[in-house]
Amino acid sequence: MSDLKAISMWQPWASGVALGLKGFETRSWQTSYRGRLVVHAAQRRTELHVLYSIGAMRGAFHAAGMRDLTDFPLGAYVAIVELVAIWPADSSTLAFRLSPLELAFGDFSPGRFAWELKLLEKLDPPIAARGYQGLWDVKPTELEPVGYSGPIHDRAGG
Repeated sequence: MSDLKAISMWQPWASGVALGLKGFETRSWQTSYRGRLVVHAAQRRTELHVLYSIGAMRGAFHAAGMRDLTDFPLGAYVAIVELVAIWPADSSTLAFRLSPLELAFGDFSPGRFAWELKLLEKLDPPIAARGYQGLWDVKPTELEPVGYSGPIHDRAGG
């Protein structure tokens, strides 16, 4: 089986994707790649405590059972998604697809890009792994602790 692509995200963004709360990842760059991506929660804590304090986010995470900062895994693969499209973040077409919660989860300022993600599988438990910048390759054997044998089907059975 061929390698999968992976991308690192800081928390709470990575868990937002893994829980299905975040369907768009905003970046300063785009890629021609489309397909499956392994979402990696970066090891660095950054501003997790500040970001988690935003009311709409905190409420969404509490509803998903994540009530403490220690509930957010660091340095681990947390989900597998499908990168289906990349939009200019200030696109009027994209604006109609963004909920207030989604807007709180991203930086949709001009010049940035919104990567549309479709959650395929939350990796539970998360798998400890080192992250990298940009997109990188992950061997499917790195995901064996959670029984990944690919291909992954979405929750609708497709």
